[in-house]
Amino acid sequence: MYREMIRLDILFYLLISTIISIATIIYISFTVPLAFSYRQKFSSSKVNKNDITALIPVYNENVNTFKEVINSVKENGINFIVVGDGCDQPYREIVESSGGVFIGLAKNGGKRNAIREGFKYVKTPQQHQ
Repeated sequence: MYREMIRLDILFYLLISTIISIATIIYISFTVPLAFSYRQKFSSSKVNKNDITALIPVYNENVNTFKEVINSVKENGINFIVVGDGCDQPYREIVESSGGVFIGLAKNGGKRNAIREGFKYVKTPQQHQ
């Protein structure tokens, strides 16, 4: 009698665990494909590029890399502000010749401080870093 109860308990636990396993497999097989097929709808035509400002902090960056970044932003027609964090030339010249705004900070205060100071000059509703 005692052995039969133990067998029933074991069979019950096996049945429950099998049901849970099957439910988990079904759930995963439906949700994983949905997760990979989901695409957020975004239309770039709704975004006016004049409503975006790119805020770029700079501190002793490689000049060639910096020029590439500025040219890329300029080619996309986005307003941009560069904050020189304790550095001025040649970044100021590059930015101003490209039509951007350069803000020079007297001493290096770190990236957070440079971004905080740059936000004071942003006049557009959408801001990208």
